[in-house]
Amino acid sequence: MFGPFLGPVAKLLKAIASEAGPWQIAWGFALGMLLGVTPFWIHSFVILLLLMVLRVNFASAMAGWALFGILSLGLDHGSHALGEWWLTHPGWQDTWTALYQSRALQLLHFHHTLMLGSWVIGLLLLVPVAFGAKAAIPPLRLHVVPILQKYHLLRANKANTLYGRFVNVWRGF
Repeated sequence: MFGPFLGPVAKLLKAIASEAGPWQIAWGFALGMLLGVTPFWIHSFVILLLLMVLRVNFASAMAGWALFGILSLGLDHGSHALGEWWLTHPGWQDTWTALYQSRALQLLHFHHTLMLGSWVIGLLLLVPVAFGAKAAIPPLRLHVVPILQKYHLLRANKANTLYGRFVNVWRGF
């Protein structure tokens, strides 16, 4: 059940052990959180494009996407309630009516309660998650990486020579 989610977590651990900067890992994780919290739609392609254009760690983004994708299952009810409250609030009716007249905004599906509520939650959590992830990286590098190196889980990835690649390809046959 959790098999597809263990790969991104392993890649996140490799990114933490790498020489990548803490902010690159943290912002990648935060943008991955935004992907995981919100339903997959057109905006997800924009975030994926941002991940490719900005200098962030892609492995940490995939780990954030996987982790918060699972957590979002529990957040969906709250996201739906928040989106419904905001869409039906009398003070915002004129704003939503004016925004809904635009074809581009119709494509973003902000008129759906789950989409709007999850975007609000994701944007509110974006900066705190980035700062929290940045604060967590030095202790993880100090305590977790030596344990992983002790069990040769990260050393095997460092053997990235042409000979090592050839041997791995040859073993596949």
